[in-house]
Amino acid sequence: MPEPDRFRVAVHTWAAGGPDSAQAAVLARRLAGAGLTTVVLVEGVSDRGAVEALAVRRGRDLPAEGVCVLPIGGATSAGRFLRLLGPPGLGLAVRGMCDEAEEGWFRRGLEQVGLGVGLDRPAMEALGFPVCVADLEDELIRASGPAGVEDVLAAEGDLPRFRVFQNQPAQRGRSVERQLRRFLGTTSGRKARYAAALVHALDPDHVPRPLDLLLPARPHRTDRPPDAPGRRDTAAGPGRVAQMTGDPPLLAADDPLAVAVTGAIRDGDLARLRSLLDAHPGLAAARIADRVGGVRTLLHVVTDWPGRFPRGAATVAALVAAGADVDARFAGPHRETPLHWAASCDDVDVVDALLDAGADLEAPGSVIADGTPLANARAFAQWRAAYRLVVRGARTTLVDAATLGLHDRVERACTGDTPPTPDEIDWAFWGACHGGRQSCAGYLWARGARLNRVPPWEHRTALDAAVRRGATELVGWLRARGAVTAADLDPRPPDATG
Repeated sequence: MPEPDRFRVAVHTWAAGGPDSAQAAVLARRLAGAGLTTVVLVEGVSDRGAVEALAVRRGRDLPAEGVCVLPIGGATSAGRFLRLLGPPGLGLAVRGMCDEAEEGWFRRGLEQVGLGVGLDRPAMEALGFPVCVADLEDELIRASGPAGVEDVLAAEGDLPRFRVFQNQPAQRGRSVERQLRRFLGTTSGRKARYAAALVHALDPDHVPRPLDLLLPARPHRTDRPPDAPGRRDTAAGPGRVAQMTGDPPLLAADDPLAVAVTGAIRDGDLARLRSLLDAHPGLAAARIADRVGGVRTLLHVVTDWPGRFPRGAATVAALVAAGADVDARFAGPHRETPLHWAASCDDVDVVDALLDAGADLEAPGSVIADGTPLANARAFAQWRAAYRLVVRGARTTLVDAATLGLHDRVERACTGDTPPTPDEIDWAFWGACHGGRQSCAGYLWARGARLNRVPPWEHRTALDAAVRRGATELVGWLRARGAVTAADLDPRPPDATG
């Protein structure tokens, strides 16, 4: 299997979070370290076909340039893949392309990994994330013109089928552009095949803008030999001490020592980790700076997505014993502690290890409204970690309690001396549906919760949240009371532009 294909399989297995994810993460890191520099995230295989076809037309060899085009299976996965591959994860350069209706997913993902704040479409383009209007198929049809698309259909032997399709009752009266769009999506594999074919047939001066902007610039390689002057070589080896400066010490993400200690942590290689800690005094307290200005500690490496690295709890103990600050904060677009990150990964063993080492259970700083680690676990549906935090003494808000189905706490919050506001009732109701907690949802609905509000953090109604959770009975209950989806209210996220 070619290396880019192996990398795609490894990353998808890693992102899925199943029993093979840890091994897949190790393989993905190894393949990324073998010359991969840039990952281009696209929604589906047809987008990948178009990007790779354009590269061929322009004489580019993407694998040789260290570029991998990665379909992510839909825009809702954008945040997950950005975390795995971008600054919080492998530290690769990331680019991407999305449909207009999915712009909000990509924007939020970019902001969550520290690549911008308040991004608009020009800012996303500047980061290498152009947006298609309305999608890539529409862009290609507009660029080619109906006659140009029909020429490609004729060359591929599908023009007679398209003429039959045009005469179907459902297609009569529709514009040729709409008929072409529908035809390209009617048979499995057809959209992907024609995405590449249309790109190959395009006038070079009429490449759609999003596609034109997507490919990274050609790399300028120096091919300097390993021992050439200027090569940094601070890798840890027997008898070698790296030059760490600052208090606490700061390392670049690509510094050989940072690469070595990160690999030891993620592989669960305690012997290697202890050897590095012994050889480099102060390393346990060191911070690693990524390519976009975020700075993390080694305990953040232990707790990074997708979590549950081998021997995670023992790694936490080894780092704390060597001087790591259990409550040290990430520096960048948020200020989360390692406990926030462990809660986001459902890594219960590491949650316990951090708390046993004295981590602050109520530390603020979450990406979720500057909240506690419990806010992360609740928002990201990391239920085991959420309940463990509650058992260990975490205080719960009304939203926390409703999302976790803690009915007695919901009742106490609603009947106490300071009653919740209408907004608090609405968002707690949404949280109950997100958690699939029908009893809490019913209680809050009876207290005035509005069924169809869309929260500012996610373009989903309570019904959407319950459907995603797979709470079939709750979904039926909501629909019986008039609940609708966000798509029924507005087909695009509220922060999409255009």
